[in-house]
Amino acid sequence: MAALQGWPSRACKEGWVAFQTSCYLLSSTTATWSKAEQQCLSHAAHLVVVNGVEELVRFMSKISEITYKYWIGLVERAHEGEWSWVDGTDYDKTPK
Repeated sequence: MAALQGWPSRACKEGWVAFQTSCYLLSSTTATWSKAEQQCLSHAAHLVVVNGVEELVRFMSKISEITYKYWIGLVERAHEGEWSWVDGTDYDKTPK
């Protein structure tokens, strides 16, 4: 899960990992997407939203080396094929 944007790296809580201006909690708990998002919300956070190429390449690719299972904050909206990020970021404007 990623803490809400705007947190300075030095403000990450114990057990969280900093990358740029966000904090990430790498949980070992197994959960459905919905339960994982609820857990994030209980920490005033949300599932990770990939906002830039650097985050995708330098951070998320490293996460995939550590674990092969993780959720991201991408959801399919009411109409099939319409995607958006849990924080409202436009899917079409993010790296793939």
